Amino acid sequence: MGYQGISGQYISHEVIETAYAQEGLTLVFYRSHNASWTNPSRYFDNISAFNTENIKFCNETRLMNSKAMEQYARVTGDWDGIDNSSGTVVGKCFQGHYWFAPVCRANPMTCYPVITAGPGYAYEHFMQRAAVFNMPVVMVVAKLWSDYIALPTQVKSSFYWWEPDPTFLSLDAHKMIYPDFDSSAHRAGILTTDYEAVSIDKYASADLKALAPEVYEVLSQFNMDLKTVNKLTGDQADTGDAPEVVACRWLQANKDHWESWLPDKTKCFPQFGLYDELTGQFVQDRSDPTSLTCRVCASGFYSSHLKDDAGVTYVCKPCAPGSAQPSGAALKCEPCPTGEYQDKNGSTSCKRCGQGKYQDAKGQTQCKECPAATTTLGLGSASVFECGCEPGRINIANETDLPKCTPCGEGLSCPFSSSLETLKLGTAPLGEQYQPALRRGFYCTMDSPLVVFKCVEDSFCPGGVPEVCSGGRVGMICAECPTGMTWTGSECTACDPSTSSLWWCCVLLFFCALIGGYYIMNPKIDAIATARQTWGVSVGLAIMWLQTVAIIAMMTVEWPSSVSGSLSVMHLFILDVDSLSFSCIASDQASARYIAKVLVFPTAMAWMCALFFISKCLPKSLQWRPATTANTIGHYMQASFAIMSTVALQSMTCYVHPNGSYSLVKYSSITCGEGEQATMMAAGVSLLIVCVVGFLAIATYATVALPSWSSDRMFHHRVQSFNFLTFRFRLDKWWFGIPLLLRGPLMSLVVTCATNFPAAQVCLNSLILTIYIVIQ
Repeated sequence: MGYQGISGQYISHEVIETAYAQEGLTLVFYRSHNASWTNPSRYFDNISAFNTENIKFCNETRLMNSKAMEQYARVTGDWDGIDNSSGTVVGKCFQGHYWFAPVCRANPMTCYPVITAGPGYAYEHFMQRAAVFNMPVVMVVAKLWSDYIALPTQVKSSFYWWEPDPTFLSLDAHKMIYPDFDSSAHRAGILTTDYEAVSIDKYASADLKALAPEVYEVLSQFNMDLKTVNKLTGDQADTGDAPEVVACRWLQANKDHWESWLPDKTKCFPQFGLYDELTGQFVQDRSDPTSLTCRVCASGFYSSHLKDDAGVTYVCKPCAPGSAQPSGAALKCEPCPTGEYQDKNGSTSCKRCGQGKYQDAKGQTQCKECPAATTTLGLGSASVFECGCEPGRINIANETDLPKCTPCGEGLSCPFSSSLETLKLGTAPLGEQYQPALRRGFYCTMDSPLVVFKCVEDSFCPGGVPEVCSGGRVGMICAECPTGMTWTGSECTACDPSTSSLWWCCVLLFFCALIGGYYIMNPKIDAIATARQTWGVSVGLAIMWLQTVAIIAMMTVEWPSSVSGSLSVMHLFILDVDSLSFSCIASDQASARYIAKVLVFPTAMAWMCALFFISKCLPKSLQWRPATTANTIGHYMQASFAIMSTVALQSMTCYVHPNGSYSLVKYSSITCGEGEQATMMAAGVSLLIVCVVGFLAIATYATVALPSWSSDRMFHHRVQSFNFLTFRFRLDKWWFGIPLLLRGPLMSLVVTCATNFPAAQVCLNSLILTIYIVIQ
């Protein structure tokens, strides 16, 4: 783009033509200036033609440049042409203004002038050439720029000039020809070859090709020879017109010169493509270029290289599936990033993968399905590891493996992307709302977090991470307090001596109460009930109904909070004393505490029997009679019948866990089917057979036999022994004591048989109570 600029030694056309006409001497060639066989000086003026006021003194020129002058002497060997008298190497000055070449130094009037300007443009170049090529020259430096412009027109001389420049166009000067430019010689300081041509360029922005490719193409084709440029500059010098006016005039007069610079309309550049203006469509070839032009590629297309018979051009092609181009003017389409896809041609954007899908590769036309039972949190998932288990499922695979989801089951809360690791750690990468956790009232271990147990009391197990209990409770499903501690309703506390002492006092009172019962429960039988008897009947009925309510409270039903507190107190009437620090005197082991409760009933009977035999050692008036002793024991057995049946069945009352295993409702640390439960069942079945079934059999036999015993005075002591069965009823309803005994065991049996079916418990026990109300 542009043209070449040159500089060098010029000679006017007049001088050149004169020398050629007189002797055929070609002064534009440097060898024609060799004084050994020609005399070129006769065609030039000598130094007498100069007014020294118009030229510089030597000390104002490059003749004083030590480095340049020393280099001159080394290259030419002309040590006489320099001066070293002051200790500094400078060029030798003649007559205060000049430097003469060696060949004419003895006769300066035979030297022709070489005029330059400034400090002496190309001074050392001319000095080396004059010495090496034996040229008779004298170096003259114009004082002012105006002197430089005027001197070549006033004095026949050679001069330093450059093109393109209009300054000396009137002289029609020609540049002298020297050996071609030698860059290596110039770097070595040997300046005898010609000057290097310089490209005269105009520079534009670095992205001009992208922003205005047609303008760039015109500028790249723009090329003018030096002669044309000189004509233009000469036209401007002659007319004084503005540069743009001169340029416009030349363009109008030289259309054939610059038409080839204009680009082909179908020669499109990168970011553009062939466009048919008639159809309004991008086309893929230029077989019919009639209405074709170039347009920037639209969004969804890219500019593609096309080479045909006419050369190289570009066409706009739609983006292939799996890629998109939103910006337009593009050289390529961008592949869809991970998490996205595109299944159509010519798209401006990619689509995000839907929920339940992902894409882990770029440039894809479809998304991949998440593994079975997994989904994604949102759109645009870029990895299979963004597929998490659906809500209600949990990942049991390692973090580095593909998800493997399994149902969570009862007791576990499993939001999206639940895993065993996050369940154990108690934190989730996606935030608290995506944290899997045990629900309140459930328990599991770290080793088997999916094997979930149901706690007998929700307050024992706060949920969250595995193996966490409330109030300091320990063990499987938080069933027990640590050794030496007892449950106070909200936390485990250490057993203190006062608690143990109080329990022993209660045991002592119990045995004393048994003694007192002998005297209270055997009053004289009258036709009309006394106030004492009426009070006794009322207390018995109250205890019986309180036991009934306690059995109802045992049902595995979620009671409302407004009544659950009151019902829990009723447990005392069926000998449920574990909440009263019973472990402080019994044992930390559940089985031992249970056996201790079982032994209460036979111990009480044994105590009464022992008192009967001990009383034989007392005076006769204080001795216990067999009939009244049996009646007292019967009262106790009748009052404890529901309690005994309930305690006996507790060893068999198992509730099911979410994992399919069973635990005792009352002693949830005991797993049903294991050895410890077998021990408890042995104690419970023994109590059931001996004290419950045995007492019921004896009572039933006595009830059947009572009428015959009453009519025979020999058996009146037997009637008195079973007075506890009849004293509350009319004589015609003496038998009602037996059906009444069965109410407690039947209700307890319902709880045992339908432990995991609360609705069935409610229905059956309601039926039992209704039947008894109707009968009564």
